[in-house]
Amino acid sequence: MRLHPGASVTFSCGFTGTPPPTVMWEHDGVVVSPGEGVGIITGANRTELTVSEGTEERGGMYRCTATNAVGNSSLDFTLLSKLIDTP
Repeated sequence: MRLHPGASVTFSCGFTGTPPPTVMWEHDGVVVSPGEGVGIITGANRTELTVSEGTEERGGMYRCTATNAVGNSSLDFTLLSKLIDTP
């Protein structure tokens, strides 16, 4: 997925499990927490991560991982973010 400068993008990840899983988001292997330019909303069977204010630093690999006592499952997203100078 491409992110243009100043734009936002939302990644969505569905999950189910018994017992109910916990969900974690990572960006390039580092756990992501909600904060400046990043929002996370998690419901009963779905989680969304929104990256706003597109910058080159926000590009990279994002991973959603759902984990419970039975095991875990991950879904990877690649975000291409490249600033382009315009005259």
